[in-house]
Amino acid sequence: MSVVDFMLRATADSDSDVALEACEFWVTFASLDEDACDPETMEALVALFPKLQPQLLRGMVYPRDKIEELMEANAMDEADGKDRAQDVAPVFHKSKTKGGGDDSDSDDDDMDDDNEWTLRKCSAASLDALSGMFGANNILPPLLPALQEGLGHTD
Repeated sequence: MSVVDFMLRATADSDSDVALEACEFWVTFASLDEDACDPETMEALVALFPKLQPQLLRGMVYPRDKIEELMEANAMDEADGKDRAQDVAPVFHKSKTKGGGDDSDSDDDDMDDDNEWTLRKCSAASLDALSGMFGANNILPPLLPALQEGLGHTD
């Protein structure tokens, strides 16, 4: 079994901490210089895309408790009445800088939840990074069927 096979299995682990650690492998791998990877490893990874991409998509789905929390927040927002301009205005997030983070000193719990590194965020970052490394021709063919299947679910 190769390292990428092992990490694929760990990405699907039922323990969310194990899955998150394994998912971080894909982000790290995709950030490597292409010259650092031998062609055999690159080909092995491309061959795993039909198994890896659906797993990363499953990792991007909100957990059941978070869905319920978002539904409750949405219901409360809807009960407040009409949307004001500031309620629907776009939000522009600042990226964190290495070693320091952002400039806000807010102790707001909601902000802490938004900034928490989760399996969902890591899965999305992994797929994004792999897309940048391998391009659309390698990513889209195995991704589209998995994406269509996921979008077809009623949950």
